[in-house]
Amino acid sequence: MATLFWWWQIDPLLESWLSSLPLGAAEGTVSIYDPHGWMSTRWSMIALLALITTLPLTAQQLLSFADEGLLPSERKWLRLVTIGGVTLGLTTALFWWLWGYPMAIESAGIIGGVEGIGARYDAILLFEVGIGVSWLIFLTVISLIGLSMARLLSLMVTEPFDPFRVRIHGTLLFLWWLTCPSELEGIW
Repeated sequence: MATLFWWWQIDPLLESWLSSLPLGAAEGTVSIYDPHGWMSTRWSMIALLALITTLPLTAQQLLSFADEGLLPSERKWLRLVTIGGVTLGLTTALFWWLWGYPMAIESAGIIGGVEGIGARYDAILLFEVGIGVSWLIFLTVISLIGLSMARLLSLMVTEPFDPFRVRIHGTLLFLWWLTCPSELEGIW
């Protein structure tokens, strides 16, 4: 149901976000060079927004499912990470999309501008980089909160190769590898 809702709302949402960017979208500087890529980007945004919409229900289901099989300290850790991580991760990603990314685009335009050459931006690339950085922000926030809470609740020791720490970092790297768009592969 969330996917259907966002499917109906995605075009005006994408158009309004592109027109709010400080790169002169109204002047024709944003183009779509690959129609197939644009469809893929639209569906990626629909899936991301549907996931964000259903995240509170998913978090509640995760907590109720895992409640019976965890020790009290593990249960407390999972609650803190789920509620705090999801809230802080979504807030940070929202800040990125509304203020951080437009500011980064504006700064890049000022720094990288060449006199006499007009700037042309690919809408697909703009969204792919934004989605990739959103995933990086969200995964980093979740892992930082997870490691901090595990340390506070004595679920891991100070040893650098603690199994709990290795699992958190391994999961973070695997998920980033899965969600990293090809435009950001240089980060590896």
